[in-house]
Amino acid sequence: MSRQPNGSTTIRRTARGYETKITVTDPDGTKRRANVRAQTATAVRDKVKAIRGREAAGVDPTVASIDTVAGWLTHWNEEIVKPNLSRNYHAGNRSMIVQHLIPHLGGWRLDGANRLQPEHVQRMLTALQESGLASKYRLEVLATLKRALKSAMKAGKTTTNVCDMVEAPKVRERKVKALKRSHARAIIAEAVKDEEYGLRWLLGMVLGPRKGEVTGIRWPMVDLDPDDEDDEPGIQLETQLQRHSWEHGCGDAVQCVRELHAAKPHIVKGVRCSKWEHGCGDPESCTRNRSDKCPKRKPATKCKMHQGKRGCPRPCSEKCTDHARLCPARKGGGLQEVGLKTEGSERPQPLGVLVDRVREHRERQIRAYADHGLTWSSDGFMFVRFVHDRRGGWRAGPVDPRVDHERWVELIERAGVPYARQHAQRHTSATLLLATGTPLEVVMELLGHANLRTAKRYAEAAASMKAQATNRVAEALLNGGSGLADLLRQAGVDL
Repeated sequence: MSRQPNGSTTIRRTARGYETKITVTDPDGTKRRANVRAQTATAVRDKVKAIRGREAAGVDPTVASIDTVAGWLTHWNEEIVKPNLSRNYHAGNRSMIVQHLIPHLGGWRLDGANRLQPEHVQRMLTALQESGLASKYRLEVLATLKRALKSAMKAGKTTTNVCDMVEAPKVRERKVKALKRSHARAIIAEAVKDEEYGLRWLLGMVLGPRKGEVTGIRWPMVDLDPDDEDDEPGIQLETQLQRHSWEHGCGDAVQCVRELHAAKPHIVKGVRCSKWEHGCGDPESCTRNRSDKCPKRKPATKCKMHQGKRGCPRPCSEKCTDHARLCPARKGGGLQEVGLKTEGSERPQPLGVLVDRVREHRERQIRAYADHGLTWSSDGFMFVRFVHDRRGGWRAGPVDPRVDHERWVELIERAGVPYARQHAQRHTSATLLLATGTPLEVVMELLGHANLRTAKRYAEAAASMKAQATNRVAEALLNGGSGLADLLRQAGVDL
């Protein structure tokens, strides 16, 4: 190699190309060393020049360019989505970006030469379909990319949104699966026997709140004795409980867990453990013998080491920033009280005939606090769980979503009904409200639905229940009328 000009950095040849080390100055004046790598020495010099230019402009000199799809997706999710939307929304975006969008589209540019084209997106959707992903999830991946590119258009990074030119996956609308009335009655009959937690299932079945909304109720939200005679006793839903993933608080996420994550795929009896296997027929000459890079890759069968539902984990990259739960200075995770799903979700819930049961539940909770040597607070949660603290005493905290689900499974097992999702309570509440003649607009307000389309799905289920009632009336008429008389008496009609 020829001699470098005076003042230039020393570029070394490595097994992966060329690299150099330079000292950069951050906008706050901090100096640090940074590695610059590329396939050629000229490319390394160009990168160093670009870093010096960003350094002179007063921005972070080593920030990756956001002119590529990978750079913009990361910038959009971390700098635009994360500060303005929910943690779960940001985490869902990050999963789709890291696992699917960047591997398939990250190298293309937003504009100019080598720009992203509709056929690139269509090819990604085809690959996701061949890998076995559901059509609804593929549609969510496309929607995430579409929102990111729409934001890029506002920022002037691109002039077109290629997702508008792509054929979206066809998704069949899922039918609302409400509980059968016989199953709902069996569950309620079993729930009222549970003095500690039975009220939680009554509220879920009658009022239809979301799981996090009902477990996040605090006593100040409950008004059992309203001052105004015209007001009804009720609950004002304002917050919900969510379990958030942890974030690094150490300042250097890469170095924090460098020794803890899997930098290489696991080896089980001489076989490389991978989430993917080759589908090309010639593994030895396919992309450096990497099954996860095979253009025709397919999901691998589960290895003996990883028998779980998710299968084998993918190896971590050199710049992996995951595993924040292992960080000694972790932050932001665990159970958190957050705002409701939408602005319309903040709503009053009338208690009706459940008022006395709520009063009884509060009295039992006060006695339970005293039995555990604790002082009850009027600002606490309506539903609590008593657990041992590190000192051997007791503490009362909110009910974890996992514990809430475990109790639901135990409840339906005691009731002797087939397994049903917890969200089936919400479906059942909406369906029964509509079947009893409640206007659709009122149901939307009670359940906190943001759009009419969602509520109409429940209306279709309620219509089938009305059809069953009509069939029973017709059958009673055809059988001589005695059955009809019994039905009318049950409905309170005086014959």
